[in-house]
Amino acid sequence: MKKAFLFPGQGSQFIGMGQELASQFEVAKDVFSEVDEALGEKLSALMFQGEIQELTLTKNAQPAIMAVSIAILRVMSSNGLDLKAIDLLAGHSLGEYSALCASEVISLTDTAKVLRKRGIGEFPDSITTRGSKHINELVNASRDGYGAFLIFIIQREDCKSFRIARDIDVDYYNTLKKAIKNKLKVLCYDCKFSSKGISINKSIDFKLDD
Repeated sequence: MKKAFLFPGQGSQFIGMGQELASQFEVAKDVFSEVDEALGEKLSALMFQGEIQELTLTKNAQPAIMAVSIAILRVMSSNGLDLKAIDLLAGHSLGEYSALCASEVISLTDTAKVLRKRGIGEFPDSITTRGSKHINELVNASRDGYGAFLIFIIQREDCKSFRIARDIDVDYYNTLKKAIKNKLKVLCYDCKFSSKGISINKSIDFKLDD
């Protein structure tokens, strides 16, 4: 008989998840500490005693569920489980990342970082002087009495929110931040391309800052 581990996807989060594990097993506590360090914040505090609305956000729920999955696995390993005896590691949606981490294809730290960014669209992906120029032109139009809108169309099915990649182009970030204060409106939508054309689906949450 073959043995398999199937890791869960988003939706299985709850307040208190992993807390008992961390209090009883040092290896589990180490997992949560490493994820906290990777994200630069106390995700474990949110998991143990936070608000469910905040935990349910994709950026928190996905690394939290992965962390608990890996913590459970390491507790089992420390109590005699031989991972080499497991024939298959798989997962549903984000559970695929847990499976990759469990099989040591991706480190725990890198998995946490990837999941934090999963579902978040970013722009720009390189320094863009033309982008800042266009924003300034929109600000001038707004000052002349026109409605000024900057619209981002994102072709990603997993995109839940959109933000400006400040670490890539701080000048573009600062220009846009100033423009928003000057009444520039930013709109984001996801879309699908097909042979029939482009369909605009739903609005995506835009955040200038994390």
